Amino acid sequence: MQEEIKDRYDYDIEYTHESRDKWELTLRTERGGEFQFEVKLKDNGLIRIEPTGGDPPYDVVLTIYRFIRDVYHEHIHHSVDLPLLPVEASTENDAVEGILDQYRRKVVFYHRIVRDLIDSRRYDDAKNLILAGRGEMQYA
Repeated sequence: MQEEIKDRYDYDIEYTHESRDKWELTLRTERGGEFQFEVKLKDNGLIRIEPTGGDPPYDVVLTIYRFIRDVYHEHIHHSVDLPLLPVEASTENDAVEGILDQYRRKVVFYHRIVRDLIDSRRYDDAKNLILAGRGEMQYA
């Protein structure tokens, strides 16, 4: 998505961090847009992204999320992985449920694709996708 937002307009992200788990970020666009955020990382791995003034568009929030994720996350995903998207939630339980729902959809997706691969006798592709999906679920 960072490339998608960059295709629409150039942007810069400036940041400061008070500690390892608290950041203040500003995303500025070439068209004069400015969006400010406070980002807090919880011990359980959840990230809370709070706009501090204004209501930024989803692609701007997603860009901030991916910026923070990339700072902390070094795992290289397989090309077939479906990265998780930010979950808009008012409580931590709602956020966790939203994340679990994305994993449920991933299971259905992998099952559907693997079944199609087996039906078309592409057994090696099916095996590779099963292994990638299993690894992704174990990582989660």
